[in-house]
Amino acid sequence: MTHRAVVLTADSGTGDLLALWLRRAGHEVAVAARGGDAARLLDQGGVDLVITDRVHPHWSGLGSFQAIKRRHPGVRVVVAGPRPDDPFLPLARAVGADAVFPAPLDRARIMSYV
Repeated sequence: MTHRAVVLTADSGTGDLLALWLRRAGHEVAVAARGGDAARLLDQGGVDLVITDRVHPHWSGLGSFQAIKRRHPGVRVVVAGPRPDDPFLPLARAVGADAVFPAPLDRARIMSYV
């Protein structure tokens, strides 16, 4: 299945890497560094996957995917990149992240989920 994905991260290196992996697998990808940019892409429709970390200018990680799930309930939200001991991880799961992949990013694990 081909996905239309938004990668939301303020870290351009992480965003570029995730986008590369997704594109190589045949998915359409847009990279957004700010929550508002991701929201506009989602509002255009057709997005079915968001991969995000926890730090974005003007949009907190938890707040961002809570808003995504509320406004776009069919979109899967994947959190990628926090350290394994980061207290954010259980919070992400508790508020509705569909999957959580702690650092270091593991291409095989992330792509097997996608």
